[in-house]
Amino acid sequence: MYKQNDIARMNTTLAEMVAQAEKLARITADEGVALRDAEIDEINRCVKSKQEVVNSLVVIDNRFRQCLAHMGYLENDAIDNFLNRFDQEKKLAHDWQRYINIMKRCDQLNQQNSALVNVGLRHTQQAIDFLRSCVGEYVEPAVYGPKQQRASSTSCMIAKA
Repeated sequence: MYKQNDIARMNTTLAEMVAQAEKLARITADEGVALRDAEIDEINRCVKSKQEVVNSLVVIDNRFRQCLAHMGYLENDAIDNFLNRFDQEKKLAHDWQRYINIMKRCDQLNQQNSALVNVGLRHTQQAIDFLRSCVGEYVEPAVYGPKQQRASSTSCMIAKA
């Protein structure tokens, strides 16, 4: 039978995962504000902080998986099997679902931040193209392919009418 301290270790590790995930969500939200406000120093601080938290989450996640493996849960659905067997009060299941939800929110925030970065890149490219045209350089018009990637206007086929 599993020792009570194994289950307590799972509890503690999961609590650490939730705390780090919440920290990651806060930093990612702050990063979004910094991107919108074009605060370069704050963006750099957020990127550095996010990397530290992600590194910490990797370590904690490995410890969590080792706890599961130590208790004999090695398969893909190990956490579900563990929770079904040992979490009668559903506290761990609640924390696990909370962790999953926070990480989904982090993913959504990250996608929003990526969209902000892409808009900024597009605007920067347009500004560079404009400046080049002002000094007499030929600037090929911006044409986008079917997957929204920038393409050469000479490489795009015109659909037959």
